[in-house]
Amino acid sequence: MSLFINIGIGLLILGYVGFTVWKNFKKQQSGKCAGCVLNKHCTVKSCDSIVEKHEIPPYN
Repeated sequence: MSLFINIGIGLLILGYVGFTVWKNFKKQQSGKCAGCVLNKHCTVKSCDSIVEKHEIPPYN
């Protein structure tokens, strides 16, 4: 019985890790401005100027 519980917990952990990796991969693929935390409220025409000035940390 405990074997099934351990397998279930392991699958939950692996599922969460897979989801997090997939989400971050898709965010990186979307580009610098789309992956930025300010993408909906940004008033700058170029996100490069914000990242270069280090006003916000770049998405890694």
